[in-house]
Amino acid sequence: MSNNVVDVQSIPMGRESSSSLVVFLQVPSTFLGSASTAKVAGLSTTLNPVIVEYFREPELRPVLRKKASLGIRTKESVFSVLDWSIRADVDEAFDAAVDLLSECGNCLVDGLVYLYLEYPLKSTTQFDLEKKLDVLINGLARSQQLSAEKRLTAISELMSSKSRIVKAAIIDALAMIVNSRNKKRVEGMLKRYASSSEADIYIQNYAKEVLEDLA
Repeated sequence: MSNNVVDVQSIPMGRESSSSLVVFLQVPSTFLGSASTAKVAGLSTTLNPVIVEYFREPELRPVLRKKASLGIRTKESVFSVLDWSIRADVDEAFDAAVDLLSECGNCLVDGLVYLYLEYPLKSTTQFDLEKKLDVLINGLARSQQLSAEKRLTAISELMSSKSRIVKAAIIDALAMIVNSRNKKRVEGMLKRYASSSEADIYIQNYAKEVLEDLA
């Protein structure tokens, strides 16, 4: 595994794609028809064969999504999905992972907290972590098993991130989570990114654009 760090500040991003912070798992490149075990920074998880099939068979995803999500109940199982999300040999891996995670609940919050606050960076590259965090933030923002308040509180924990990828993912999430009851709080978070104290001009402008959409 490469230890090269990519300068993500130079990467332009749009509302349809940001990127994410998570873990690196070694997973089988082919579906073996049985569960396999992977280890992540001292953690281990059994790879659900239904999840493997979900990613390997794009045409079956609408049918398999609900069933595959039943096997995602811990942060370790969230990690296995996140690893699939950045595989170059999987069609539409980002969207597939977001759709799958959106069917989940509290394990997304557990995974987010662990990965952002505790995950040892030396275990992977900064770029891969940020790409995976993008997936996790987007999946959590879409989760209907979690209240808007819980999703907003979880995502607010990442506001200190310096990464463009993470900031853009948070802005995307805020636009999805906003409702009549939390609008003032969401606008306050967006204004933080839109202010002159935000060093990244791209993020400033992006946040301003979303604020205008909410007005």
